[in-house]
Amino acid sequence: VYTRYVISYAGRWKTPGGSFVLGILIAAGLGATPPEAPAPLSLGDVVEREIAESETHGYSLDVPAGHFVQVVVEQHGVDVELVLRDADGEELLHRDSLHGTKGQDRLSTIAEESGRLILEVSTGHAEPESHYVLRQVALRPTLETDRALVQAEELSFQAMVAAFRGNLAKDKAPDRALQLWQQAAELWNRALPLWQAAGDGLGKSETLGWS
Repeated sequence: VYTRYVISYAGRWKTPGGSFVLGILIAAGLGATPPEAPAPLSLGDVVEREIAESETHGYSLDVPAGHFVQVVVEQHGVDVELVLRDADGEELLHRDSLHGTKGQDRLSTIAEESGRLILEVSTGHAEPESHYVLRQVALRPTLETDRALVQAEELSFQAMVAAFRGNLAKDKAPDRALQLWQQAAELWNRALPLWQAAGDGLGKSETLGWS
């Protein structure tokens, strides 16, 4: 029986523009539909697809060693998660954001060796006719700015996870929650100069908004 664990997040976040709700579901699905065979995704490709609850879409990316690769997904009524795996299925990266069912998520990495990577787009919950638009926007020999961007993206993701864990702990363990929020703030502060070094205005503005 195919077993799939879906992890998402629930909580209320305050942004400069007002309240933001990021729903998180922790569920284990037994007998769920296995992921489909990965479809090739190349630089410049644009894929627009509907996605159903607990569904996973797979894409394969052929990346030369030392190259920077970035994918971007626009969410329309669905909060998706991005997981990058190597050819053997081992998880390399996991990305989600605080944008909820709207806005843009992205995943960036630098290939240590040539080979095929597998990108999974999944969701634990989707409204009818929810869809996403997926693009591979970069595949190039790595620049120093790319290295800064990859580091900033990882730190920002770690900050998001710490902040949410703090939000969950605030009622039963307020001291622990404070520690987690402080950890998140430190991670966002470390990410900020890296976004600046990468010349990434979007990452910089989002970091300033969440921190």
